[in-house]
Amino acid sequence: MKKNHKTLVSALAFFAAVALVGVNPANAQIDLLHQTCQPDTNPLLATSGPNTVGAGHLQLSGALTWDYLGFESTLHTLENDYQQGKNIYNNYGAGVSLRYGLGQYFELNASVDGAYSHSISNFGDTIINEYGKAFSPCIGAKFYFYQGGGDPWVPRMALAAGLSTLMSVHNGNFYINYIAPRLDLQFRNRLGRRWTLDYSVGVDAAPTRLGIRSKYGFIRYSLFTRWLATDRLLFSAGVENGEGRLEMLYQAKPDLQLSAHAAVSAIAGFEMGMLQTYAAVGVNWMLR
Repeated sequence: MKKNHKTLVSALAFFAAVALVGVNPANAQIDLLHQTCQPDTNPLLATSGPNTVGAGHLQLSGALTWDYLGFESTLHTLENDYQQGKNIYNNYGAGVSLRYGLGQYFELNASVDGAYSHSISNFGDTIINEYGKAFSPCIGAKFYFYQGGGDPWVPRMALAAGLSTLMSVHNGNFYINYIAPRLDLQFRNRLGRRWTLDYSVGVDAAPTRLGIRSKYGFIRYSLFTRWLATDRLLFSAGVENGEGRLEMLYQAKPDLQLSAHAAVSAIAGFEMGMLQTYAAVGVNWMLR
């Protein structure tokens, strides 16, 4: 874990150094971007994918979430018997996040998510109810370092790093489940004026039921196609860390976006009947 933390600190220090170069007018002749490809000027595209929010801009986002997980399991009773049962987990949550543009191509971000969970395990004569709470604060940074070379198959690129924490309260006991760094390389291909292909790959030290385990942590990945149906409505569909996702983003006002998305995943294989669904609604508000 200490080695991962040192790697993350080094990455953040590199981001900050490059951001200062971009902000300093004396270094204005130093440009890491290829300007032959137009930037994402539509706010729906400009605040998604590998883009940053822009110099001096502050974006506040909030969301309400619902997470459902149902699967079958076996209970070993005191009579040395086995009973098949159904487990249902419901998580009701809310989250808030901030993104601030420290330079045109560099941003800092922070978020806090909270959830209240209720699980029911029904084994016929035995019914088990459990309740819990969880909180997940995160801090991070993103560096948008390559804007592409005009060819739609040459992607734009960004590097994102962060540190996440999961704290929980279960049956009256408080736990710090993990403190884990993560690193992602993000890409976007512009396929015409209204279509994009967004994808990413990275590594996360936090344990997850959806990730692919590797020597350095769990492999993170995503693949989305985004369609700008109108200048005010964006639809997205794709896969993120084993979840199939549908997303919608609507530009209600010049500084206000409304979001909604749903996801479904078979987190341990369809043969085990572990199907998870997720839904969320939220807003993005550009404060300045």
